[in-house]
Amino acid sequence: MKDVQPRERVVIGLDPSRSVVVEACAGSGKTWLLVSRLLRLLLVGVKPGEILAITYTRKAAREIEERLRQYLGELATASHDEAINFLAQRGLTMAQATAALPRARGLLEEVLQADPPITITTFHGWFARLLSGAPLESGLTGFALDENTRLFLDEAWAELSAACGRDTDGEVSRALLWLFQELGAFNTRKLLHCFIERRAEWQAWCTACGGIESAIQASEDAFGIIAANSPYEQFFNLRRGDLRVYAEALKTNGKKGAELHVAITQALLIENTEDAFLFVREVFLTSKDEPRIFKLVKDVLAKLGEHESARIERLHSELCEAVQDALNVLDDLHNAELNRYALIAGNALLAAFQRIKRTRRVMDFTDLECEVDKLLSDEQHAAFIQARLDARYRQILLDEFQDTNPMQWRTLRAWLDAYGMNEQRPSVFLVGDPKQSIYRFRRAEPKLFAAAGEYFEQHFGAHLLRDDNTYRNALPVVEIINRLFSTEPQFADFREQSASKADWPGRVEVLQLVMRESVDEEEALSSSVRDPLQEAIDSMEDARRTQEAKQVVQHIRAMVGSMLIRNKDGSERPARYGDILILTRKKSVLAELEIALREAAIPFMGPGRGGLLATLEARDIIALMRFLADPADNLALAHVLRTPAFDVNDDVLLRIAAQGESNWWQSLQRLAEEENDNGLTAIVRLLDDWLVASQHLPAHDLLDRVFHSADWRNRYRTRVPAAM
Repeated sequence: MKDVQPRERVVIGLDPSRSVVVEACAGSGKTWLLVSRLLRLLLVGVKPGEILAITYTRKAAREIEERLRQYLGELATASHDEAINFLAQRGLTMAQATAALPRARGLLEEVLQADPPITITTFHGWFARLLSGAPLESGLTGFALDENTRLFLDEAWAELSAACGRDTDGEVSRALLWLFQELGAFNTRKLLHCFIERRAEWQAWCTACGGIESAIQASEDAFGIIAANSPYEQFFNLRRGDLRVYAEALKTNGKKGAELHVAITQALLIENTEDAFLFVREVFLTSKDEPRIFKLVKDVLAKLGEHESARIERLHSELCEAVQDALNVLDDLHNAELNRYALIAGNALLAAFQRIKRTRRVMDFTDLECEVDKLLSDEQHAAFIQARLDARYRQILLDEFQDTNPMQWRTLRAWLDAYGMNEQRPSVFLVGDPKQSIYRFRRAEPKLFAAAGEYFEQHFGAHLLRDDNTYRNALPVVEIINRLFSTEPQFADFREQSASKADWPGRVEVLQLVMRESVDEEEALSSSVRDPLQEAIDSMEDARRTQEAKQVVQHIRAMVGSMLIRNKDGSERPARYGDILILTRKKSVLAELEIALREAAIPFMGPGRGGLLATLEARDIIALMRFLADPADNLALAHVLRTPAFDVNDDVLLRIAAQGESNWWQSLQRLAEEENDNGLTAIVRLLDDWLVASQHLPAHDLLDRVFHSADWRNRYRTRVPAAM
């Protein structure tokens, strides 16, 4: 990667005539750079329809679109000096900016009216576009995209089980039975579900190998096992003489040596090499399969002499290593067997899964990748697809490339490789940061970034740039990043980052992990021999997450009101709850954090969606709407009366029920009149007013009247914790 100054980096990176690969750290302005590149392309006359920008998420694609329109809007309305400065910041000289300004003023209208428009999408969005234009004979038209195909996978399992039940001696049945016996039902399903998730790579591998059986054989060859005999037979064929020499040396090596001598001698007499190997394994390896310590006693040392003693000690080490090697071969054979059966069963499950989806005319994201890969690999259809791509796109921009998976890169390369050294090949702009790859669970591979950089440098003459300066993070955060990544083997070429705002205050604290409590061995043993008919399992609760959440809450309390936050104008103020953002690697951790925050009366907003209607406050409003829609809904009325808006106690509800009416609304009206209760009379008056209003007011206006006339918010404030 080329090391250049910031201004030169902008000039090179935004030059429309160059292909560029930029590796930039977090907060360095990658999105600014990409959108500015789009602007520069439009300025030199590239048509909007000739531009293809691919990012990883739909949210990022929308952000790029919005920021481009913002930039173009600023250019259209800014003063002369502001517009010139805007263009100068994006790599133009003052003379170039002045000359380009008239065209820049009209770019917003040009982009908004462009047909076809700029393509700013995700990889999957791009794949969907490719499939929508596939030839009719490909059979890929008329499919709908369904992101959630889990139910189809359950159907596939049922179909596979039924098929195995009809053919119990079939290859798939034997494979599944082996997996169930070896791994158990739960782990077998988990393993095959993982296979389904990685089916794109498997199908590509099958295509490359020329079929399923060849693909399985190639995967077995990868284990590097070439053996006509079993590992046990190989071991004894090669080491039988060494074992006799070693056993003879142990005969007089103390009591333990005599015992080992007998064990080896017996092993050499056993015809079944697998049984014999068990004896030898115990002689040379511990229960953890580590080499046993070997020492000759003084008498044997004196008898054998220094040279012979050293040879016996070397022989011990060699035999330990030979036994371990045999075990490694056994592991490889077992893994190869597991791999074969898993691929056979997984491929059968995949066939059922794909058949069900084809019947329903649906595809998921992985299907998009697979089908586009097939199209570009098929000589019959590849030329058609590539011709359409070549005829349209002249500029390719790739954002967040560190989250690209191998199949996406394979598809992109299939298109770009077709150009060879053709001068008509498109220009490429690629930006990302391997350190920020967070989608490994979606098969993202950060190593692809370096491979793509080399590819574009060799085939497209791309300039490779790096930007290690962040505008987002304070210096203490950057220092921690440098310390962590400088010792990470996966980032051997890591370069230290710097902070543009070196004077920003910052702090990094690492809380101590809560360790799992050790279980007393006697307690564990007693629980293992319990009578399951008389005694329940006494399982220990793992409270580490709860304790860690409480630690986080304690630190938040210590920060709020005491830690100083610097405003944009340079002034300082005490930290507030709204200044704090909690990040976790997994969503499953958030539940414990939310409980701890709620118990501590700390206000927070969670990332969950769709939970609003489940809150008690929302259910109160829903109950009121149900009553207003149907005054005969007794349960809804009882719910409304118990809300903080009316605060009716159970005694009043019992008196309403005692009226004997099937309609509680009528009973409430009668009770208020009979008891001349001012409180109940006021409630009846309010409810009656809302019932009348509900006949003609829109829902929003009706709720506005409810909240106002019942002083709804203030009543709730007196009844709920301050944090809510």
